[in-house]
Amino acid sequence: MARTRSIRAHEDVLNAALELIAARGIDATSMDGIAEASGVSKATIYKYWSTKEALCLEAIGSVNGELPSCDSGDARADLIRILRHISQKKNPGLAARVWPRVIGHAAGNPAFRDALKARFDEPRRTQVKRVITDGIERGQLLPDVDIELAMDLLVGPVMHRCFCNTVIPADLPERVVSAFWKAWGTDTTTYSAVHEVPRGLTAHY
Repeated sequence: MARTRSIRAHEDVLNAALELIAARGIDATSMDGIAEASGVSKATIYKYWSTKEALCLEAIGSVNGELPSCDSGDARADLIRILRHISQKKNPGLAARVWPRVIGHAAGNPAFRDALKARFDEPRRTQVKRVITDGIERGQLLPDVDIELAMDLLVGPVMHRCFCNTVIPADLPERVVSAFWKAWGTDTTTYSAVHEVPRGLTAHY
């Protein structure tokens, strides 16, 4: 089905914003610049986004994609799925150029940093916490799991690779979860091959 004109304009604005952020950073990116680069009028842009920061946050989210649904009843599989989502981006090359700019802007802009955290970090941590809590209730994880520490141990290695702008091995999510499982899982046997990462798949942030 063909995209409507409004959908195309919306996507054009987001793509233009991402390219400008990657090239100039958020501070040097203006609504005028986005309008010129996208071919969409500034009046139309302001119909959808009241501020440049709101537009930039949605643009960043378009690279990250939506969090996957993780309620399979298998905490180990769900944790792997979440980490794969974090490590694999729709446009890894663009994401690699955008993310350092975003972090730099957030470091000097507390309001934007809080908005960034609320939009991306908190939902992800909430989801990981829910999976761990459900895993404890199902007897898949030991009851003495330090949930806050567990979230840091699980997400930290993948985010570190993302921030360092390095190629993320395709099997990193599974290896991170396996290491976590050795400490707190009630079943430490080798994970089923059905959950293995497809051979040759790599991710880059």
